[in-house]
Amino acid sequence: DPVRAARQPWRNPIERTTHEAYLVMPLNLETSYRRHLYDHYLSTHFGGIHHPSAASLERERRVWRDYFGPLLPANKAARIADLGCGYGSFLYFLHEEGYRNIAGVDISAEQVDSARKLGIPNVVQDDSWKFLESRRQEFDCLTALDLLEHLAKEESLSLLHAAHSALRPGGLLIVKAPNADGPFGGKILYSDFTHEQAFTPLSIRQVLAASGFERVEVYPEGPRVHGLISAARWLAWKGICLLLLLYMAVETGRIRGHVLTQNLIAVARKPQRAPWEGAQR
Repeated sequence: DPVRAARQPWRNPIERTTHEAYLVMPLNLETSYRRHLYDHYLSTHFGGIHHPSAASLERERRVWRDYFGPLLPANKAARIADLGCGYGSFLYFLHEEGYRNIAGVDISAEQVDSARKLGIPNVVQDDSWKFLESRRQEFDCLTALDLLEHLAKEESLSLLHAAHSALRPGGLLIVKAPNADGPFGGKILYSDFTHEQAFTPLSIRQVLAASGFERVEVYPEGPRVHGLISAARWLAWKGICLLLLLYMAVETGRIRGHVLTQNLIAVARKPQRAPWEGAQR
């Protein structure tokens, strides 16, 4: 009935079968070069086993608070998991900020060992897809900071669909990744041999929407002011940004929507109702 069909609620083009197909696609983290590098990630990429000092952890904590403090759930009892948690710096920040229901996962045994030495509970060695697979609607917030760039495109979709399923309705996903839109985006992309891809504000919105997320916001990761020198850096950065935005406006005819930092931060929500289920009648 064409009339009845016209009255049906609009459905997201993501079908349930597509979502479930990605949920059963494991990440290919066992390939030889990945296994070799991840087994020795700290000792190769950082040039030695990285045991952060109290002073360095406190500096990193201030950075995390500047960038991510306003984005995190206000409820300190929220269940949060850090995917690709590395040596535990962000988990340490969450713990010190008063979040207690936190967990972390990383594929690198070296990094997990380092995180555990910080006294962070619930840190497991596994790939993030497997970690999320058995945890349907368990978390209020998931963070994937410096993670998606390590995955191929199919793997990124698999992980994001798994993250969608692991979040409770209305749950929050926070992503940090290399920004290919920035003038020096390649510096981050090629700074690590295990990096596979970078994103732009448009492509990160695209892949998050394709994974069932909504209300996607993208932010720059620019300098923060915490003293006289950093204030001077911030002012210089703003001046440079104006020149770059002028260039982009001349070329593209628009000045809005550009993120010029080497990394970008994206925040997305899981809908209260899965997009492939359509709106309630």
